[in-house]
Amino acid sequence: MLTKWKHYYLVLTNKTQNVMEKQCKKCGKKLDNDFSDYCLDCLKFSYSKLVKEKQEQKEDSVLNSCNKEEATLIVIANIVLTIGIIASIVLTFIMAYDKYGDIQYTGLAITLSTLLSSVVTWAVLLCIAKISKNIREIRNKLLS
Repeated sequence: MLTKWKHYYLVLTNKTQNVMEKQCKKCGKKLDNDFSDYCLDCLKFSYSKLVKEKQEQKEDSVLNSCNKEEATLIVIANIVLTIGIIASIVLTFIMAYDKYGDIQYTGLAITLSTLLSSVVTWAVLLCIAKISKNIREIRNKLLS
């Protein structure tokens, strides 16, 4: 509205040379409006750049915030699996055979149950970690 009145005033008074026109602060292009300091091209470029930066920051923050708990579960799962395998190997030599080299079925059952329980615990902990990560990602998508 103000630009129309300014234009009418300039046309009526013939004072077109003395008035400074507003220019874009970034590229120096003449502006059509009085309420912006930047042209549309500079605004589009700046806006797309800001959106990309915010998305990258958001992805980084999501990864940093959700990996701590899940990473802890995954590390514990791997430790349980490693210790279970080592324990089953040790128990194989200690309990599965008697003094004469014969197989003891109770020792073999304990060895196999140790191995299977460590594998099952490892799988359950990994499953919980992946479920937690997926729930967090779904929640973050719904909130954004």
